[in-house]
Amino acid sequence: MSYDPSQDVEDLHAAFKGAGTDEKTIISILANRTNAQRQQIKSAYKVKFGADIQDKLKSELSGNFEDAAIALFDLPAVYDAKSLYKAMKGLGTDEKTLIEIITSRSPAHMAEVKKEFFQMYKKSLEDWVKSEISGGFLDFMLSLLKGERIETEIPDKEKCKLLGSNLAQKDKLKWEGPGSDIYNALMLCGQSELTWVCKYFHKFKKKTIIEAVEKDFSSDLKKAIKSLIFAVVSPSEFCATHIYNAMKGLGTNDKVLMRMIITRDEIDLPLVKAFYKKKYNKDMVEAIKSDTSGDYKNLLVEILSH
Repeated sequence: MSYDPSQDVEDLHAAFKGAGTDEKTIISILANRTNAQRQQIKSAYKVKFGADIQDKLKSELSGNFEDAAIALFDLPAVYDAKSLYKAMKGLGTDEKTLIEIITSRSPAHMAEVKKEFFQMYKKSLEDWVKSEISGGFLDFMLSLLKGERIETEIPDKEKCKLLGSNLAQKDKLKWEGPGSDIYNALMLCGQSELTWVCKYFHKFKKKTIIEAVEKDFSSDLKKAIKSLIFAVVSPSEFCATHIYNAMKGLGTNDKVLMRMIITRDEIDLPLVKAFYKKKYNKDMVEAIKSDTSGDYKNLLVEILSH
């Protein structure tokens, strides 16, 4: 059944009119539409009222609620490109955001992110990354941005066994370029094959590959390698862990929290909630309710209610 955005456009316009803003209507529509449907709303709103709906949201809302509502109207690749730009612009670099996004996105999606990044900022993502980080960490991230990983339905277990065995035989893992075992495992293997590489590594080494990475690498390169393995092998658990870490301790990292929920919507949020419950023995939605407030909380909870 095709979607007609005309009623949503009228309802959103009505929500902006008058003395106050009708936040409930905005939340109900934004949280219960797909990104493709929100793109139709955005286009239809522009045609009907001659205004950009993201600009309207910016003028009507504030704080985290504003940020999340605007993000929901971005194409996924645009949202990631904006997040990467914010992580690098100005003084200092937010390496955590670079690692989170670049290690956890599919090659096809990152190709779209690179295209959108260049269109918006007139400089390639690779060139911008080169100006922000260095050393083995830079080489690793640039290798990832090549997007060479291939997902296969049936893993080549002999290849995985050889890679796992070869890596296990090394006294110390180190990052090496194209053609090396570690490159072939991390840059070329999709989810099923990297999972088998990790299993064979554990079988031959009697320790997990994450434990080896923890011991053999340092600083941001270590964080990036661990993040990639985690994100590829268990993406839903990766997301659940980031949501938990965004809320633990004093304060909340709302940028990470909303990015995790918005980017995983339509993909695996039910699985993310299940992993969260299993890993932390807490209900993820209840945790978010207690850590956020107001219309921002209501928007996130509504997204998670599907």
